[in-house]
Amino acid sequence: MIIVKFKGGLGNQMFQYALYKKYMQLGKETYAEISFYDDRKVMPLKLEEAFQGIKLNTNMAAEYAMQLNQKADNRNILEKICQKVYPYKKNVFQEISEGKFDSNVLKLSNCFVEGFWQTEMYWDDIKEEVLQDFKFNLGNTSLSSINRFMKKNSFISIHIRGGDYLNEENQKLFGGVCSSAYYKSAIDYVQNKTGISSLLVFTNDCEYSQSILQTIKCDYYFAKNYLNEGTPDWVEMYLMSQCKHNIIANSSFSWWGAYLNRNSDKIIVAPQKWINGKTMKNICPNEWIRIERSI
Repeated sequence: MIIVKFKGGLGNQMFQYALYKKYMQLGKETYAEISFYDDRKVMPLKLEEAFQGIKLNTNMAAEYAMQLNQKADNRNILEKICQKVYPYKKNVFQEISEGKFDSNVLKLSNCFVEGFWQTEMYWDDIKEEVLQDFKFNLGNTSLSSINRFMKKNSFISIHIRGGDYLNEENQKLFGGVCSSAYYKSAIDYVQNKTGISSLLVFTNDCEYSQSILQTIKCDYYFAKNYLNEGTPDWVEMYLMSQCKHNIIANSSFSWWGAYLNRNSDKIIVAPQKWINGKTMKNICPNEWIRIERSI
């Protein structure tokens, strides 16, 4: 039995789901533990809303997780020392190094697993199955305005994360990673390779994005201006995936927007560094172009 803890925003939920899917493919009895979202109105669980093919098995997950935690708490001193030395023998396993593939994770059993699992290497052999599950549930969402607009031109999607990324605490983690220099280099690279000059901008902070883009020679349009009020935010991930090429931020949201792009000759540019102080060596597929500040 494996219980996968789900936490974080939609991009993180998707990484956790992909590992959850891999465990099921390996024949393991797998459950989703979703208590993180019990009191998280700002950051709800959106997997089943956004994707029509996903139904998480949450039956008894919380109870099983409690039993495993109790087993962990009831260990004697010798057992606790041994499980620090041999982390893969735990009833509760926490990701050791974010953004780095650990083959032992797939060998776990009878375990509650917690982490972000941000690399396709955990499930690249079932990639098509994962992509099938991530079919957007567009339903009654009205996209006629932006669909007409996107048909008029070829676009490079660009994700600029401002807002909460700019507060003092987050600047310690993310400051300087996706700088103006990064975006200028990324735009120059894609434009020189493709001849496409138009950018479709996805952002939580239009003012901050404008301060970056107004210094760069390009035509840019904010996706929000073509969406109806109240459109679910995950629709922007769908629209990212419909662009010709992608320039992403250090964000799991735009990582998936780019990854779901089925354009066979797409170019995806990502920052060389993801989080200050962490290597995260496997977070991006090898074919993506990594840029730090300039090339």
